[in-house]
Amino acid sequence: MATPVLAGDIAQRFNLKVEQIIAAKVIETRIALQTVAVELAGHTVQLKTPPGFRPLSGDTLQLQVQQLQPTLEFRVLPPNTASAPAVTLTLAVAGAKPASITLPSVPTPTSQAQIPPNARLPAQVVEVSSRGITLQLLATSEGGQRSAAAPPLLTLDSRQLQWPDHLAAKALKPGAAVELQPIDTAGGKAQFSIRVVEPASTHHDIIDALKTLLPIQDTPKTLLHHISLVLPQMTQAPNVAETLTFLARSILQTLPQATDLTHPQGLQTAIRDSGLFMESKLAALLHGGLPMLHDDVKVKLCKLEQLLLTQTMNPSPAQSATQDLLNELLHETRAALAGLVLDQLNSLPKDDASRQVWTLELPFWRGGEVDSVHIEIEIEIERETGERADAAGKRWAVNLTLTPPSLATIHCTISCYDGSINTRFWSQSADTVSRIDRHLDHLKQQFEAQGLKAGFMDAHQGQSTSAQNPLKPPFKLLNEKA
Repeated sequence: MATPVLAGDIAQRFNLKVEQIIAAKVIETRIALQTVAVELAGHTVQLKTPPGFRPLSGDTLQLQVQQLQPTLEFRVLPPNTASAPAVTLTLAVAGAKPASITLPSVPTPTSQAQIPPNARLPAQVVEVSSRGITLQLLATSEGGQRSAAAPPLLTLDSRQLQWPDHLAAKALKPGAAVELQPIDTAGGKAQFSIRVVEPASTHHDIIDALKTLLPIQDTPKTLLHHISLVLPQMTQAPNVAETLTFLARSILQTLPQATDLTHPQGLQTAIRDSGLFMESKLAALLHGGLPMLHDDVKVKLCKLEQLLLTQTMNPSPAQSATQDLLNELLHETRAALAGLVLDQLNSLPKDDASRQVWTLELPFWRGGEVDSVHIEIEIEIERETGERADAAGKRWAVNLTLTPPSLATIHCTISCYDGSINTRFWSQSADTVSRIDRHLDHLKQQFEAQGLKAGFMDAHQGQSTSAQNPLKPPFKLLNEKA
């Protein structure tokens, strides 16, 4: 069991130095007291934590010494979480007697002269700063296995690095896996080629997911319409679990009305809870955030799938009347989840793209009927920085596909360029195009009433450009050269 030590003498006892990196295992997190107990070399040290920092028991923290005086401070390095922010920890006072402690050896920056020419070295980014980067070399033995020795650290300034392409630099974050290769060892400082290594499993996992999900996907509108029809029957059936009918009713009740989507706050809430960002909300929980998960569509669909699966696995003889109904709902739930996951995969950032695209489908109530609108949101990416265009030069576009009552399907592209809002409509129906064309002046007045500068507006009969060039899957599923 770890022995508590006094915080005031810890720097001397551990022989700490500024920028030294040590590993500490989390023993206990006390949220109310904003402290975390960590184990160092068999002894317990209490650290004060900032609000929202909640490591889990058993986690291993990489701590870098920031300062020794007047207060000893550590910075948490996130080697396995590229998006995690830096966290500073200070020592909390523990009332135990100081103990004599010897830290295990900590890797120190290695000499560049030790790196053989033409070697390909796997490494992980530890820290990125304006001065350069610190890498942890993942040395391997002759048999290809990872060495048991403490991995050495290597610090390089930006002038020593050459990138295969200008877009790779944006992926250089703490925790990123990279490959380092010396290309010029002459002179005072060696030059290195560095590239970001994509996890080998990610590509294949996405390919497998696409192959599984594409054949079974369906719009959530199909499922929601069916639930609205059979909910009374489910409620009256004594053998259908009450939790199942309660969840089905909740899904219908939280659907937005058509009028909700005409207001900024209502539209923002609908997109936030569409399920597209569920995993981002879960990640926020790990960093002390409080995301709204209870109304998330993907969360509810996952719960619905589990309840339906439980209800249909071991049906009782009295349940035969509702068994087909529940099996059909299970099939439609899985189809809706498949479509949602495909939207998520198609919304993944692409390293070589000049734009970020989010694609989703929003179901809503129109009167007493379930309807939906398909949305694609595009934001231009600055190729030099890999960041979104700033507010002054922001260029974006939104593609909408919907079928209003008494009209044919309409495709609409709303784009912002040079501060002007441009709008184009397409439909296969000549009557629908004519009706839209007659109301373009009214739309222009609506834009101007909101302080927007209206650009060109037109309506065309035929297929939209987005329909002619549908969003491609993130990876090819077929080898065209086979």
